[in-house]
Amino acid sequence: MASLTENYFTLRNIFHHVTGASVGAVVATLNFSMNFIKGVHEPTTLTVRSHIKHSGHSTMVIEAEMTDSKKNLIGTILTTMFVVDRFKEIPAKW
Repeated sequence: MASLTENYFTLRNIFHHVTGASVGAVVATLNFSMNFIKGVHEPTTLTVRSHIKHSGHSTMVIEAEMTDSKKNLIGTILTTMFVVDRFKEIPAKW
């Protein structure tokens, strides 16, 4: 069974790749920072909401917040991504 810390990092790994893909970018992590605000002491659903702060030719900066099912802030995340490639079938702007 995965530990809570492993689950946090699995969520963050998914969110930044999906966020990059939403604008047609294949990304790899350059820098990752997560600030834990509050612990999770009971079973709950964790949600990560992210948005792109910068989307350039070769880098992308993504900010995110992780909340529990009661909308309590669990952590904040800041990730700098390297744009490795582009998905030709996904537009950079919707």
